[in-house]
Amino acid sequence: MRPSARERHPLGMHISIVATHRKINLAVNIKRGGVAAHIAVAVRECKPCRAAVAERDGRHAAVAAAEPQSGSRLMLADGFIRRMVGPHPRASQGDAANISVMSYTKNYQHIVFATKYRRTTIPEASKRIMLKFIHELCIRQGWYLVRINACRNHVHMLVDVPPTVLIPDMVKLIKVRTSQTFQRHAAFPDFEGWGKSYGAFSVSHFDRQTVIDYIAGQEAHHLAHTFDSELESLLIENGIVPDGYAGRL
Repeated sequence: MRPSARERHPLGMHISIVATHRKINLAVNIKRGGVAAHIAVAVRECKPCRAAVAERDGRHAAVAAAEPQSGSRLMLADGFIRRMVGPHPRASQGDAANISVMSYTKNYQHIVFATKYRRTTIPEASKRIMLKFIHELCIRQGWYLVRINACRNHVHMLVDVPPTVLIPDMVKLIKVRTSQTFQRHAAFPDFEGWGKSYGAFSVSHFDRQTVIDYIAGQEAHHLAHTFDSELESLLIENGIVPDGYAGRL
């Protein structure tokens, strides 16, 4: 604390004391001539304190401005979040590809889809043309096709799906491109396209060869089983309860 200079008061002495960024004016009126003593205390901010308060209020205003004007107040602007949590550990390297350099994935998917209305529109004698087309499409897209086969009204694929690819997008592209090509192909005179849905079942690395052999043996398998019974078995094995919609896959 730093005492200020003393000033004379008509009835006594005026004492002023400065205490830590705030000035305390303590006025003491000494009793004279029968006049009672009077004490008055006044508090005011000094210049350093006013500057600190202004800086604090400025920071609060900046944070408030960064908050969205609509929606939850728990969500702050992206720029403010970046300042709070710091930059991404790899962002400073300037190479977006580095983010996935140390990522290792294996995402085998056993994908099954059927022809429109499950009609037998894939001729056995010509199906290799369609399978080769799908294989080339996967190569061009950077998808690793492990095994593929078709049997009259449906297709089986085992694909290692990259982490940047969505399965619905993959299946949609295959269906669209094959429909565009083989609906006008002389070797597929009855082909009308595909059903709207599909099945995708994850496969572990240890079961990979089992699924490869299963897909390769489709012709022998369907000598005794229909596609409906096959699909129902796949759903049950993968923990999916068959419903009426599965019949339209």
